[in-house]
Amino acid sequence: MEPASPRADASLARADRGRIRGLYVLLDAQPRGGLPPLAVAHAALEGGARMLQLREKALDKGQVLPLARELRALCDSFGALFFVNDHADLALACGAHGVHLGQKDLPVGEVRRLVPAGMLVGTSTNNVQEALAAQEAGADY
Repeated sequence: MEPASPRADASLARADRGRIRGLYVLLDAQPRGGLPPLAVAHAALEGGARMLQLREKALDKGQVLPLARELRALCDSFGALFFVNDHADLALACGAHGVHLGQKDLPVGEVRRLVPAGMLVGTSTNNVQEALAAQEAGADY
């Protein structure tokens, strides 16, 4: 069975793509202002954040997974989207709504083939050419 094209999968994500708006908060596993990450996330969501991204660069994925699952559940309770930075495998394992990729991560088109239809795939870009390439590859944002 051939995987769906990046464009076909991208079109299936349009229902959630419309939810990509409002305040997008990035957090890691470290306490901030004396608060643990779940408390920071809860405060952000209560304050109106519509999307949270777990961007943890210092810990192993196995250490991050329990927090990612808790953040996903918290986001669900607020009707918000939850993204994992860089790691499609971690996003899949915790049931994230999406994965956010950097320029040094797997390409958008490759990740699009790995994740289920409907999972959002975003990417960071630094110029118009990268943005157009990401759009062509099926990035949702």
